[in-house]
Amino acid sequence: SQAGNVGINTVNPGSTIDINGSVAAKYNAVTSTAYNLSATDFHVSYNGTANASFNLPAAITGNGNFKGRMYTIKNNTNFTITVNPAGSETINGNANVSVPAN
Repeated sequence: SQAGNVGINTVNPGSTIDINGSVAAKYNAVTSTAYNLSATDFHVSYNGTANASFNLPAAITGNGNFKGRMYTIKNNTNFTITVNPAGSETINGNANVSVPAN
């Protein structure tokens, strides 16, 4: 590492994390109309037969924990997925967000 940067398969990383190669993460195919995303989810692909509701886990609180988590939600249907935050939390100031068909 140099100047706080970390490199994977690179000698001189130019960013905080510099990956010279592909990245793999968990893939999960879902058909249930109700799904609770977890800390172990990354890419969730919806293949159900009706509108769906996905629920985010509660944000982690405390010093240094407001870093966020990335989820990729792919809607492979003609239906809508509504993504809901936990409790009174919001998603970019919204009560929920929709992932439209396809």
